[in-house]
Amino acid sequence: MSETAPGPAPAPSLVMTQLLGGFQVSQALYVVTKLGICTMLEDGPLSVGDLAERSGAKPQPLSRLIRTLAMLGLFRTDGELVETTPLGAPALPDAPGDARECGRDVDGDALRPVR
Repeated sequence: MSETAPGPAPAPSLVMTQLLGGFQVSQALYVVTKLGICTMLEDGPLSVGDLAERSGAKPQPLSRLIRTLAMLGLFRTDGELVETTPLGAPALPDAPGDARECGRDVDGDALRPVR
């Protein structure tokens, strides 16, 4: 078994930014899980407009949400078309390592004690 040397450590400011944005990422994941976006993409790419229509979401906010999660590797976009990546696969029904239930648990009620 070969070992690879660790890469350079990320800058502390980058790590802090990632930590501070963690709540927003978990909320974004909650929303796409609640709307069933990955499930809608199970049969192939769809446009943001189609996803908005099928989910009842507003197209512009959904587009921003998808772009944000695409930067994190959950979705791949090509113009208006969106598809799920292997990282998004656990959000599909019957997927090994189904993460949908975990995503649904990250809602506002879980955060009330800290507000």
